[in-house]
Amino acid sequence: MVYSVAILEPAVGRVTALLRDKLLDLNYNTPIVLTRSGCLTEFAETYDLFLVAAPGMMGEPSPTLRCNALLVPWETPAESVARIPSDWVVSYGMGVRDSITVSSLAPDYAQLALQRELVTLGGVVLEQQEIPIQLPPDTGHSAAMALYGALLMLGVPPEALTTTQDI
Repeated sequence: MVYSVAILEPAVGRVTALLRDKLLDLNYNTPIVLTRSGCLTEFAETYDLFLVAAPGMMGEPSPTLRCNALLVPWETPAESVARIPSDWVVSYGMGVRDSITVSSLAPDYAQLALQRELVTLGGVVLEQQEIPIQLPPDTGHSAAMALYGALLMLGVPPEALTTTQDI
């Protein structure tokens, strides 16, 4: 099985590179095709995971864009989310309704909180939990939530993401 992952992020965004590097560090053995663009209209096929890595980037998608799972920041308006056909949507952010959020923030570490069950692309159900994570250098908590949310949805087990640092 090969997963296709599309990432919508600005040219200065770092989530694509962080995701690639983290998958290499973790020796993730499922093949992945990463596609990145800063323009929604450039995505024109079906993806296993479509990640909106920065708020405010949604526009009019290509009519052929579709995804199994859509991972979006909480600021994304519902009408924008509805324009991308998907089997399920997972939101990340600091809101009480977001599936993925952070708590216990420190400069380099945080607790990634799954506020409800999260289904991976492989169909595994992750229960509500908190996962201690390291924030990538010079990266805010929003990018960290996008990164770690994508890793979890790709099937990386929570224990593989855990840091031993006290928060």
